[in-house]
Amino acid sequence: MTSLIRLPMRNVIAAALIGSAAFMAQSALADSPNQIHVSAQGSVNVPPDMATLNANLEEQTPGVPRDSSNGVDAQALTKARNQLEHRFSGLYQKIRAAGIPEKDIQAGSLTVQQDQYSVNQSSDSKNSTPMVRTRLSRPLTLTIHDLDKVPAVLNALTAAGVNQLSGVNYGLSHPEKAQDEALHQAVARALDKARIMASTLGVSLGDVMNVEQEGGQIYHPMMMMARSAAPAQADGNAPADYHQGEINQKTTVNIVWGIRQ
Repeated sequence: MTSLIRLPMRNVIAAALIGSAAFMAQSALADSPNQIHVSAQGSVNVPPDMATLNANLEEQTPGVPRDSSNGVDAQALTKARNQLEHRFSGLYQKIRAAGIPEKDIQAGSLTVQQDQYSVNQSSDSKNSTPMVRTRLSRPLTLTIHDLDKVPAVLNALTAAGVNQLSGVNYGLSHPEKAQDEALHQAVARALDKARIMASTLGVSLGDVMNVEQEGGQIYHPMMMMARSAAPAQADGNAPADYHQGEINQKTTVNIVWGIRQ
């Protein structure tokens, strides 16, 4: 007599799914060619040929109690603006005298903003007077293509009593050349690695199946200033050496080769 073993339906379905998945995995492995996957990076360092500089000039009105005329004094505001425009005009002329062409000077528009603060009338912090003052500012962005002019531009800014200076950012006028060189290095390095792998495995490289480039990374150095111990110059400015460093351009490629049978 033939005996039958009855399995629960869920066990039968599970077994069928496992068998189907294994079959599909084997089929996919058989259908896809053997491949070599390689990731490589290229990196180049080049000296900068330009610099950008962001500065800001500010003036402010005297503080007044917040509840007096809404904190706005038209006469004080006009005086502060005239002082700001006078300083800005003088700075502009000094920058032009330093050899910076007009097209590389971006003079921003006037910004007016109220600042609210409190003044303590005594040591008791609870006894304070709300105050308000108006701050006026004008931003300035410079592009310097002759890096030897950086010290003269900085001297002009400090002589004008610049209120904010974000430093000097060095860069490249045409970064494409450095980007292409880094990419060339990355691809060449990937090919060398793929050949080493293939030779070690005793196989031959086939056609390129896929190429991907990851986003390039660029390091822009900030200005580094080292003041010397030499005496001050005739114009009263302390001598300084400026080291702009180098621009580092990196890129990564991921390349897939087939294996020739």
